[in-house]
Amino acid sequence: LACRELRRLKYRRIGLYLEQRNDEVTDHNYLAGFLLYLESVPAADRVRPVLVPRYQAPAFKRWFKKARPDAVISSTRQIVDWAREIGVRSPEEFGFVHLDHHERLPECAGINHNSELIGEGVIDLIVAQIHRGETGIPRHAMTTVVEGQWVPGQSVAAMTAALLSLAERAAQG
Repeated sequence: LACRELRRLKYRRIGLYLEQRNDEVTDHNYLAGFLLYLESVPAADRVRPVLVPRYQAPAFKRWFKKARPDAVISSTRQIVDWAREIGVRSPEEFGFVHLDHHERLPECAGINHNSELIGEGVIDLIVAQIHRGETGIPRHAMTTVVEGQWVPGQSVAAMTAALLSLAERAAQG
């Protein structure tokens, strides 16, 4: 969803910079979705995803300078500050999307996972199990999916011709 929205806004070189644990708790769905996205774009627009043990400014700054993404998807807002420290501003020079958007991030674009609906779904499942007299671990695992929603924010802006030109020059090195 984040990649699709960024492409709609004309971002081309989208990077994923994520702590490993954030991908693991989603059963690697973040990385899988991003890799599928990469298969749909021209090779010149592909930015290799990075999973790090811990978010650290020096490692991010090295990656950002080398990869030169025009948008970054992550689960920490610190990325915007770290990019500013190397002279790159959001959204003027790169877009930023937070993977776990909530009300304390009003300036960020992101994905709202609808946590309240997930909680309600869990309660519904438990009540149904009680009504059926089920106890213990279910014999067959079940998955309920609650779709995330795109939340627009000031950390992304539609890429203008001038920004596209700047991004192309940066990608060329």
